[in-house]
Amino acid sequence: MEAIGRVFLILVGMVAAIATAFLTLPLLVLFDPLGDGVSLAASLGGFIDLLGESMDDLPADQAVSLFAGFLWWAALMLCVVPVVVTALIGEVASVRSLIWYGGAAGGLAAAMPWLMRAAFHLAEARSATPLELRFALLFFLTGAASGSIYWLICGRRAGLRSTLAGAGSPPPLP
Repeated sequence: MEAIGRVFLILVGMVAAIATAFLTLPLLVLFDPLGDGVSLAASLGGFIDLLGESMDDLPADQAVSLFAGFLWWAALMLCVVPVVVTALIGEVASVRSLIWYGGAAGGLAAAMPWLMRAAFHLAEARSATPLELRFALLFFLTGAASGSIYWLICGRRAGLRSTLAGAGSPPPLP
């Protein structure tokens, strides 16, 4: 019965961390002192051009659809995948460190644009512009915030093995 409660707590922690990421990323982009929110639109247009489509060559409804689809997948890759991967590894390995959850989720979120480019075998996977590096910092901060929220909810008592093995309750918090 403890295992079911732990799984439920993990799911709640993931939902809270993902919600944190979805709230943090737009706020960081909006309040970026160097970007003024304008650089996001310019960089998104450049990312869409990487997909092989030029926004100028498409009809308006297709351009909006492509843009919305890109934003949806980018949000999933930046806000969901880093938290879920970090949480699952942390739970299986019984990691209880704030540094793990914040740092790993942040690092994975920051690396996600280059990981996606490498997955599609794009040459841009090996280089970065100053604008991309600034966004990587914003992505890192987003991942770190969401990973920290997961740690607050679940990570301090991580470890399904001890719960499933019946080893008793987790050790008390420091």
